[in-house]
Amino acid sequence: EEVLAVSQARLNQHQAMGTRKAGQEDEKGSGFGRRRVEKGNQGQQESMSRLLEAIKDTNKTLQGEMVGLMDVIKKLRIANAQKSREALQACQEKEKLGSEK
Repeated sequence: EEVLAVSQARLNQHQAMGTRKAGQEDEKGSGFGRRRVEKGNQGQQESMSRLLEAIKDTNKTLQGEMVGLMDVIKKLRIANAQKSREALQACQEKEKLGSEK
């Protein structure tokens, strides 16, 4: 989520910079230059938007993987606890048999 916030902040920053550039060109009165800057800014904004969407998708994928890994860890802990109980019971039975003799 932190990466997502940083990416969104950068996108907003680029959009703000693009608006200033377009405004500066407008003050100079260069219609062709203004359109070129606006078109460049639009392309930059679109690529930043695509990048942000890719980051969101990657983030969702990683969150899904993390949930899957947490589930595996939980199952391994349960299996480990079961094996530990079985081993403890086996030791206790051996001790009991040894003390009966």
